[in-house]
Amino acid sequence: MDILITGTASGIGRACAELFLERGHNVVGLDVAEASIEHERYRHLIADVRDRAALDAMLGDASLRLGPIGALVCCAGVAQQKLFQDITDEDWDRMFDINIKGVYRSIQAALPYLMKRERSCIVTFSSMWGQVGASCESHYAASKGAVIALTQSLAKELGPSGVRVNCVSPGTILTDMT
Repeated sequence: MDILITGTASGIGRACAELFLERGHNVVGLDVAEASIEHERYRHLIADVRDRAALDAMLGDASLRLGPIGALVCCAGVAQQKLFQDITDEDWDRMFDINIKGVYRSIQAALPYLMKRERSCIVTFSSMWGQVGASCESHYAASKGAVIALTQSLAKELGPSGVRVNCVSPGTILTDMT
């Protein structure tokens, strides 16, 4: 099965790509930065989850070159620590544009390919802060809470079509982002 993963240049996305490769899957990684993963079953594409046209083009190209996509793993994300009163509109918009709208765009772009299979899956990454809130990270927590709500809704909507949708909400993990 070919697996598409966003955010593979570092952190959780990179770790997911490496694990799936280790288990024999073909992996297409999308990120705004180059990924230093060297493997014969890995293809890296430069794409920004904020750019729907680029996502559509990349997914079309990946599907033609590598075959049907069986899973989407949404790992692309950003974080920022700031007191609530210091968060600017630009901070808020960037957080939501990448953390939730990036998930929305990625799923919408991949869904036609996932629906071609009898069974496929989508995994989103949220955060424990999306469940319980976080001091000095309210915009991050709010965006990750939205990921959880979107995932729950899509699980109900897409499940009957054979597309499983689940969310992982890890705690603090030592990555470049944290």
